[in-house]
Amino acid sequence: MPAVSGIVDGFLCPIVCDASGATITVNTNSATVSLPKGSTSSSFTISGLDSYIVLQWNLAETMWNTISASPSFYVSLQFPSSLSTNGYKKIPDPNSPSGYFIEQWGQVSLGAGAPYYVTLPITFPNACLAAMASFGDYPPPGGSAGVSPYTQSQVAIGNSSNSPPNTINYWVKGY
Repeated sequence: MPAVSGIVDGFLCPIVCDASGATITVNTNSATVSLPKGSTSSSFTISGLDSYIVLQWNLAETMWNTISASPSFYVSLQFPSSLSTNGYKKIPDPNSPSGYFIEQWGQVSLGAGAPYYVTLPITFPNACLAAMASFGDYPPPGGSAGVSPYTQSQVAIGNSSNSPPNTINYWVKGY
């Protein structure tokens, strides 16, 4: 985004993502953006083919206001996610104090011994409800993978197998 000093009131700034699978991260140089659905931020992402947002500078409020956005941009705001090996997905939930039910997942390579503490991709704002783990590759005979304890920001992954390190997948749910 351009620096806000010297921008005239009403200046329009269109941002377009026109490539399938592409993601653009927009940093507003410390100015605030009023995004759809009542949220504000100093940065945001646009991804996917034909996603766009048009921002207008409001000198009186010293902030960017969204005046138009593609349907896909609205959906991305409702379902924030990081769809990577160690990622998360927020699902809107009106009964949750955070406004979301959150699923997180990840993968570690771990041998037998003391638990391995994993920091989750994002901290649950209120509570972690459940966690589980399983072997990601062929489970060794007589071995098991588990999670205990878990908190809003970490899980302890365990491997009872005496074989070489195994890939262990974990899933955590909360709000």
